[in-house]
Amino acid sequence: MKNQKRISQIMMVFAFLFSIALVGCAGGQKKEAQRKLEETKNQTVENINKIRDDIESRIEYLDEELDSATGQVKEDLEAARAELSKQRDMLASEIEKLKEASLENWNDVVKKASEATTKAREKTNEVSKKVREMLDNE
Repeated sequence: MKNQKRISQIMMVFAFLFSIALVGCAGGQKKEAQRKLEETKNQTVENINKIRDDIESRIEYLDEELDSATGQVKEDLEAARAELSKQRDMLASEIEKLKEASLENWNDVVKKASEATTKAREKTNEVSKKVREMLDNE
């Protein structure tokens, strides 16, 4: 009876230590997942920043053109600049959402950011094409 009690105590200690080990492993897996999420976030933010920087350089180009533009061309360039600024600001907002994303909501956040990035690229290309045509016809 005494041996059984002793075995039971040893088994309880073993079970306790085993559960601690399992929790530790799960914690390690979560830390690894968090590390990978941070890596992915950084890469995704970097990629979107490149697009945002491209839009910013197009805005700077429009600012230069606006200095000498007059009349309808100036109005059209101002409208194009406003649209590009809107796209740039939208990407900045998506970047902030990405930075704040967690493991639990990452898939939804990155999907929305991807859609916003695609929309920004399409709008940027559309605006740039109109600006080129407008300036070529000037």
